Amino acid sequence: PLATKMREWATGAFRAAGLNPETGDQVGAILRDAGLFVEGAANVGPAGTAESVMPEYTETTIRSLLPVLLAHGIATEDEVDIDTFAHRIALELKEASATFWTPELAAAWARVP
Repeated sequence: PLATKMREWATGAFRAAGLNPETGDQVGAILRDAGLFVEGAANVGPAGTAESVMPEYTETTIRSLLPVLLAHGIATEDEVDIDTFAHRIALELKEASATFWTPELAAAWARVP
């Protein structure tokens, strides 16, 4: 549940800041629309378990988004409880024997015609 909430918070924070969390899916079209020839694209989705750096990674991500989360009413300080976030998500992952997959990071490269 906390991992799911974390994804919802992150997506909500991006949208509240005027960003499109789906831009990675559109990066090829964005480059083509700019008149560029898309030569390639790649994506990566960092992942990890309770024993990896993933709990700290997710906590750092949410900590960086916390001002937006609070300002836009997406989450409360009590809900997030940032000082225990990494510990709580590690416990959740361990209890579920789960791997946490972050949203994909996308990139594309193009050539000027």
